[in-house]
Amino acid sequence: SGALSGLFAAGLFYLAFSRLHLKRIIENTPTSKIRSIAMGRVEVHGTARRQYALISPMTHIACIYYRLTRYKRNQKNHWVVSSIISSGHVPFWLEDETGRVSIDPRSADVNAGHRQESFSEDSVAFGGFSSSDEKWVEEIIHDGALVYVLGEARVNQATQIPRSQRR
Repeated sequence: SGALSGLFAAGLFYLAFSRLHLKRIIENTPTSKIRSIAMGRVEVHGTARRQYALISPMTHIACIYYRLTRYKRNQKNHWVVSSIISSGHVPFWLEDETGRVSIDPRSADVNAGHRQESFSEDSVAFGGFSSSDEKWVEEIIHDGALVYVLGEARVNQATQIPRSQRR
């Protein structure tokens, strides 16, 4: 019992210091306008716009990001995640009054602004089968939503013009 309590305390200690570290990073990174982004760690905010015609699978809403999580009940009647589908590989534009920049959300921690739940009656449309032991949760960021981004800025090599062709 003492070892379990010690392990739990160590986990909380680690979690607290990792949150404190993230807080310090956010505090020490100045917010930039898109036109004046420097390479490296950057903090920007603005309006999210779709680069591609992305539609959320459950609510069929135009969005820049979605995460669809499927839950099933276990033997103890608790909801357990059985699958997650995400648009995390689809880039989007972030715009402010000075310009726009492409955002690649791969491996990002995303806090979506809108959440919708659907239970088993609606799950047939998503390739599931009707069961009272199943629910879906869709989280989306709408096209046109205000978004805050903290990440690494770098030049996209695919769109960079070779030096010999510049004027």
